[in-house]
Amino acid sequence: GSGSGAHSLSARIFGFNVYSFDYDIESVNASKALRERFYKEDENWVVKQGSILDSNFINILINKFDIVYSWGVLHHTGNMMLSLKNIAKIPKKGGYLIISIYNDQGFKSKYWKIIKKLYNSNFVARYAIITLHAPYFLILIPLIKFLIEKKFYINRGMNLWTDYLDWIGGYPFEVAKTNKIVKFFEERKYKLVYLNNIKNRLGCNEFIFKKIS
Repeated sequence: GSGSGAHSLSARIFGFNVYSFDYDIESVNASKALRERFYKEDENWVVKQGSILDSNFINILINKFDIVYSWGVLHHTGNMMLSLKNIAKIPKKGGYLIISIYNDQGFKSKYWKIIKKLYNSNFVARYAIITLHAPYFLILIPLIKFLIEKKFYINRGMNLWTDYLDWIGGYPFEVAKTNKIVKFFEERKYKLVYLNNIKNRLGCNEFIFKKIS
């Protein structure tokens, strides 16, 4: 899920050879544009269109990379478990897998899945949902952050309105508890080396696994 290519660019700046891919052709083109701007005709940064759900595409990547990075992407594919199975094939032995996956909050997660699906269903539902949730996301949360953290909003590289729409419209939407993800990769000969467990809060749990065989 290379998206804009910003993370790929960062990796290239630090000297890594980079292979970027995304299912969305606009994201592929954005990554290519960034590469052409900073590393024109660079053979050490490849950008391709492909899907983590496409086993034929994944087969050409098996056991080829020291670091595989997919941040907040696999839970938006529409088949998270298949995407996890496929991404587990890509790192070399001794390589690292770095992912973040939406936290399973039980009922709250079920609620957000319904809301996100409705948002993407039609024009009327979209604006009704935006209006219904706007006071919480655009007023209450920033106010709490301002009062508690002494800052208006965490800088994620997008303005508050765009950040709000990014969350409310993010569908497909799947979630998992940390123990489910850890068990899944341990069964595939990975060792957990880092975990940021957000407990029962909204957001993503963050994992780094090392492939041990």
